[in-house]
Amino acid sequence: MKIILATFCLFFVWTWLVGQAEKITAFSYETFTRGYRKTIVIRADSTFIKELNQPDKSVKRKTKAEDWANLLQAVAGYKLAALTNLPAPTNNRERDAARYSSITIKTTSNSYNSGYFDGQQPNSKLAKLMAEISQVEEAKP
Repeated sequence: MKIILATFCLFFVWTWLVGQAEKITAFSYETFTRGYRKTIVIRADSTFIKELNQPDKSVKRKTKAEDWANLLQAVAGYKLAALTNLPAPTNNRERDAARYSSITIKTTSNSYNSGYFDGQQPNSKLAKLMAEISQVEEAKP
C-alpha cells in the first residue's frame, strides 16, 4: 500500500512539475541604428516584420510549423536564463559601424533578452537561433 501511495505522489509531483515548465511563446529580433529600426516577432502561428517609418514594408504572415520547430530546436539544450546578457563577439555598433541588435525569447512567465550585439552576429550560443530567425524572415509566404 505504501508503494502505491508513494508512486501516486511521485506521479502527481512529476505531472505538476511538467506543467510548470516554461513554454516558449515568441522569439523576437530587433535591430536598429539612429534612423532605422526593424522588429521581427515570431510566434507559433504568426510572424510580424515591421520597419520603422515604412508601413508598406510591414508584413504579417503565418508561421510554418517546420520553422517554429527549427526555432525551438535552436535553443534546445540551453537553460533560457543562460542565454541572457551574453557578451557580443564584436563591438562595432559602439562606433556606428554596425546596427545594435538583440534577441528576446518570451515564455509564458518570463522574457529573456540576449543583450546587444552587432547586426546578425550574436554570441555563438545564439548563432543557430539567429540563422533560423533570418530564414523565417526571408521565407516566402
